[in-house]
Amino acid sequence: MYFRIVFLLFLIHALLFKSLYAQNNPPIISNMKVVADTDGRQLIITYDLKDTEDSKIKIMVKASDKNSNKFTSVAAATLKGDIGLLVSPGKSKKIYWTYPTAIKNIEDFKIKLIADDMYKIKAEEIINKVSSQSLSREISNIYGVRSHDKEKHLVQLYKVRKHIENRFVENNLTTLKQSATLKGVNIVNLIGELEGVYDETSCFILCAHYDTDSKSPGADDNGSGVVGMLEAMKILSGYSFKKTIRFIGFDGEEIGHLGSRVYVKEAKTDASRQIKGLLNFDMIGYYSNQPNSQKVPFGYDQIYPEATKTIVENKFRGDFILNTANNTSVSLGNAFKSASAKYVPGLKVISLVAVGDWKFTPELNASDHIQFWKKGYNALQIGDTGPFRNSRLDTRRDVLKTLNFTFMSDVVKATVATLVELAEIQHCTTMTVAVSASK
Repeated sequence: MYFRIVFLLFLIHALLFKSLYAQNNPPIISNMKVVADTDGRQLIITYDLKDTEDSKIKIMVKASDKNSNKFTSVAAATLKGDIGLLVSPGKSKKIYWTYPTAIKNIEDFKIKLIADDMYKIKAEEIINKVSSQSLSREISNIYGVRSHDKEKHLVQLYKVRKHIENRFVENNLTTLKQSATLKGVNIVNLIGELEGVYDETSCFILCAHYDTDSKSPGADDNGSGVVGMLEAMKILSGYSFKKTIRFIGFDGEEIGHLGSRVYVKEAKTDASRQIKGLLNFDMIGYYSNQPNSQKVPFGYDQIYPEATKTIVENKFRGDFILNTANNTSVSLGNAFKSASAKYVPGLKVISLVAVGDWKFTPELNASDHIQFWKKGYNALQIGDTGPFRNSRLDTRRDVLKTLNFTFMSDVVKATVATLVELAEIQHCTTMTVAVSASK
């Protein structure tokens, strides 16, 4: 009897340990091949499917021309085989697609296979990976004057540009450079894309400008924003999302928002990516709980009485993040505010809406988000209020020791939570293969 009791206790402990600590892993697709039978107007897709939990898997097929980033779901009625709901893991799975007669060049297509076990990921699992220590380590790779005015400053600018690109590549993002010459300045935006699984076209953006004023080493402006963007990217890139997320390092913000001007202009002609919302980090690292450390622009007590009252009652402490929308971006601003309250309740958020679509509140326009507002896109500015809190901006005194990395990590957590909800996290994997030569 004693040994039975011991065994039962051991078994209960093992089951509890497994339920508490086991991690549900997404399914894995491997050995995928796609062959066209043009005579029979049929594609044959073969693949292996593995799942650690041995769950039944939902399998979907999407197709796209090789030269396009826009995939279209294949009609279920034209598919047969190991497709749809409740596909068992195993080797040598097969799907047959009788493709429509309208497709004349099936060999120029690529096929995306999606394997989804429909497991619900808790947002907290992702948000809690944000690390103030990681932010503190990363900023040493960014810090230093990085402007377009002198050769020695260009050296640091190029170094940071390469570092951002390397971080995107290391985290397996589709990495793009967007180059242009404006006002005699060579501008390079860095783009890292985490393609949406089900809706590649809908795109959310998290961005930060990586250049500085010619006098400043740029700890807060905008080293804080860059490392915040990179920390969010590192964490989110380990997951899949329904919609596309782009991480962008903008160049030339300090000399007229040149990088964002270039991006917005080209975005208007890019049908494969439709911007649903942009979150712009510009100065997220300066924090003070000292009374009278926060200024309020003249007239804001009349324009924003509730926000001003909150600051006054808090004795003008600079201990909050400012979330700024325009009239068309109110829902995006509400999403950030809601996610912050839900997942990072210790972060104080003050939300504003630029009056008259920014024209009467110029203090709220001074970053790359303004270029998106001008073209009708939803965009937020997320920042520590800049010169209304930090008098060191655009000077040699914008240094690392002035940053509060705990505050920064809370801002990044709130932003990660916002993107998890807006881009809609999925527990799935994909594999994309070009159609091979006909049989």
